[in-house]
Amino acid sequence: FRYELDLAEVPESALLHLYASNLYHLKVNGVMVNMGPLRAFPEAARYDTHDLRDYLQKGRNVIAMKVLHDGVYNYQMPDMPGGFIAWGQIGGQDLATPGQWRCTRTEAYDPNTPKFSFATGPMEIYDARKDVPY
Repeated sequence: FRYELDLAEVPESALLHLYASNLYHLKVNGVMVNMGPLRAFPEAARYDTHDLRDYLQKGRNVIAMKVLHDGVYNYQMPDMPGGFIAWGQIGGQDLATPGQWRCTRTEAYDPNTPKFSFATGPMEIYDARKDVPY
């Protein structure tokens, strides 16, 4: 997922709230900010809040999320549909999904990998040549 915005100046407040049902990596302007989410069951889902001010600059900015869905029950996450939700404001721009977020699917992860064990989660077979830069 990508959200692009132009800023006349770095705002005083730049909070992004987000939820991803399995795993996410958050980058702003190519810099890794964090990954998550906290472990939780769907009945008591938790969301993360990130202050993006230190990663923003005057001019063009890109917020990028890689969201992964394992598709298997393990001790970290139950098997549930993949999902991503975001909200917040930066410089008066609404970050709520779907809004101006763009989504691209990658073919870099093999969906047919063995579901190794409930304790370790699924094995990943990843082909970087097929990935979409984020």
